[in-house]
Amino acid sequence: MSSSSAAASSVPAPSGSGQRFDLRPILVGVAVAASVGVLVQPRLVLVWVGVGAVVIGLFTRPTTLFMAGVALTMFAGFWARLGVPLPLHRVLLLVAIIALLTGLPIGSARAFRIRWRPEHLLICLTTLWVLHSAVVTGTLRSASGQAGLFDRLGIIPYLLFALAPLIVDSESKRRLVLRVLTIAGVYLALMAFLEGTGLKHLAWPSYINDPTVGISFERARGPFVDSSANGLALFASAVSSALLARRSRGIERFASVSVGLACLLATVLTLTRSVWLGVGAAVLVTMAAHRKLRKFVVPAVIGGVLLVGIMFQVVGGLRESVDERASSNRSVWDRQNLNSAALAVVEDKPLTGVGWANFVNVAPEYLWMARDYPLSGQGIDIHNFALRLMAEVGVPGFILWIATFVMAMFGAVARRGPPELDDWRWGLLAMVIMWFVVALLTPGEFSYPTFVLWMWAGITAAPYLRTRQRVRRTSAVLRTVVPSDRKNVIHG
Repeated sequence: MSSSSAAASSVPAPSGSGQRFDLRPILVGVAVAASVGVLVQPRLVLVWVGVGAVVIGLFTRPTTLFMAGVALTMFAGFWARLGVPLPLHRVLLLVAIIALLTGLPIGSARAFRIRWRPEHLLICLTTLWVLHSAVVTGTLRSASGQAGLFDRLGIIPYLLFALAPLIVDSESKRRLVLRVLTIAGVYLALMAFLEGTGLKHLAWPSYINDPTVGISFERARGPFVDSSANGLALFASAVSSALLARRSRGIERFASVSVGLACLLATVLTLTRSVWLGVGAAVLVTMAAHRKLRKFVVPAVIGGVLLVGIMFQVVGGLRESVDERASSNRSVWDRQNLNSAALAVVEDKPLTGVGWANFVNVAPEYLWMARDYPLSGQGIDIHNFALRLMAEVGVPGFILWIATFVMAMFGAVARRGPPELDDWRWGLLAMVIMWFVVALLTPGEFSYPTFVLWMWAGITAAPYLRTRQRVRRTSAVLRTVVPSDRKNVIHG
């Protein structure tokens, strides 16, 4: 190394403009004024929310905002019932993205940038196709059309996939993700046991105990008021707890294992066959595919049967509820009728479908009496997310979506990465199997599990989806104020 380069390397890195003016007292004062302003002038709530978002964004790391937004997605669609005038989860996610792109909080810098891949192109094409369908059909302004486009298909999950590699870029941040999802599992499992043991009136939020809100009131449906979404969320927390247990010791490991088992047992209380089938398929296939876990398949099955048997004995009426649910034919008839109607739509309009979020409006034209089962399913969506997409956005739209899903999910699972992401790959495999099984047997009306799935895929595929920021060393040296006693070394 030459003397000039050695001296240049010894020069302290540029630190900006010296002392920074401390804005925190001013911003705290603004936040207090905003809080008072909400009480004095409630009509300006959007202004005060904006001020609060700026304050939070300036001093809260994007990862924290990001995970808060993802966790609060479980209340999506019900913020008004909680007294919140805006979808808070979207606000937090937006602030997290802005903080990431602008280098907030003060003094932080982004280490990575997006490496554009074919998955990103497919995401853009899928979004544009569905957006065009919603505009042409006129459902873009409807609540169901917007929620489906942003949350369930959707634009936000795709953003999570693209930005998670930049936001969750270290082991400590991955551990934060696991802890947040595990804590969410504590809440979800508790609500499920309250609902399943006849203590639904103690559940929070109170709308869980309102039979006019959501569907399947007799089941454990959680804050989603949908037992299928609740089952998916419980399973995601169980997977997160398992990964956290492998990275923890002592009390945290014991707590993580306990939460994971509680979440798996709580899926029984959903009384939803698609959830039961999904859990069984996800656990067995993942364990059978994992070389080190393969030998535990039989003990796991036996242990699961014993634990469920104990639940039948402890939870009064659970066995009768499960037997009744397992022998029910109504939902089977709904699926048969709606699937037949969806296939009729695909045959009639294979290229465009009937329009995004528009099947319920045109379903009576495609439903007819079958010979083997009664007519049912009027007024509800197709209980198969894949068929629903084909019927609403056509075969090309479905091909774009399935290609995006396969490349993003199974690409992340199959692609070898650093050792610290191996557990994440196996966890993603289990979550993809679970999500896909449930999605093929339900309309796919779940936001939170979809957010978690796409975020998890982005974290798992991070080495493939990102690259380090370029550092302009020359400009940094030129901006450095060199002490006089070193000038002759550098320039001599």
